[in-house]
Amino acid sequence: MRRTRPLLVAFEFALPAAAPASAQVTREWGLQSTGATGTPAFLGAGALWAWRPGVRDRLLLHGALGAAEDQAAFRFEAVWHLMLSPRTERGIGAYIGGGLAGQVAETSHGWLILTGGIEQNPGAKRGWALELGLGGGVRMAVGYRWRR
Repeated sequence: MRRTRPLLVAFEFALPAAAPASAQVTREWGLQSTGATGTPAFLGAGALWAWRPGVRDRLLLHGALGAAEDQAAFRFEAVWHLMLSPRTERGIGAYIGGGLAGQVAETSHGWLILTGGIEQNPGAKRGWALELGLGGGVRMAVGYRWRR
């Protein structure tokens, strides 16, 4: 028992410094409006779902119904984000990312996406997000996310 005592004391001091796993944001969902200036240009809105497998990583899926020129269209995106300040509970956090997008209308298209954005309170329960990037032309997005 005497040999394990220093180990137990060290563990007691290290325990408060460890962040509780239950407090980490792991899932997000929300609404997002997306526009792209490509050929054909797209404007639409839809739902998103995201998962944070690590502290700074986020995998996001987004599907939007809208219009591509004069026809109905559906755009879907799968994007990975590197969050620069993921634990900010009050204030603005930034992220950069990349992924894939596809657009289905009379003709279908696919693109690589490069994006960057800012979001309100990335470590809190909810907040807005603004993105600008490339993927089917210049790509812009605005949305609201709820986190758990």
